[in-house]
Amino acid sequence: MSETAIRPNSPRVTIAATSHHGLIVQIDREKLELPWTGVRVVSAGHVPAAAGAWHLALALEVEADSLEHLLIATEADRVWAALTAMLPLVFQDMPPIDAWAPVVLASSAPLSLLDQPSGKRSFRSPLKAEHNAYSDRSSWAVSGLKLPRSVPAD
Repeated sequence: MSETAIRPNSPRVTIAATSHHGLIVQIDREKLELPWTGVRVVSAGHVPAAAGAWHLALALEVEADSLEHLLIATEADRVWAALTAMLPLVFQDMPPIDAWAPVVLASSAPLSLLDQPSGKRSFRSPLKAEHNAYSDRSSWAVSGLKLPRSVPAD
């Protein structure tokens, strides 16, 4: 999935990978890095998969070079694990997947995970983030819901 075509003649855009600097996207056959500072909105939802199952999905609104891109990734995409691991490291207000996934799967509506107006950023370099950067936070507030924060044992 992880692609967007806003207009019928729009180029195909997919999330190919993540880096410490941003999202690596593929536009048709060309790869381009979109900086993390351009990510405005991250929303989570679920989409139908085979045999009545559901896949988690993320929609990212990204601004780059005066253009807005809507990028979508699902659990079926190769970039999923890297993307869901990197987002909470890059954005201090972004909850980890173990906090929001159960809420998304139990809901029929999408869940807003990150909403950053153009002038305000909660960005930080993932190179400076500690391994367990969120272990001191006991809960996460996501779209008005209080989500428990579970920290995996090392």
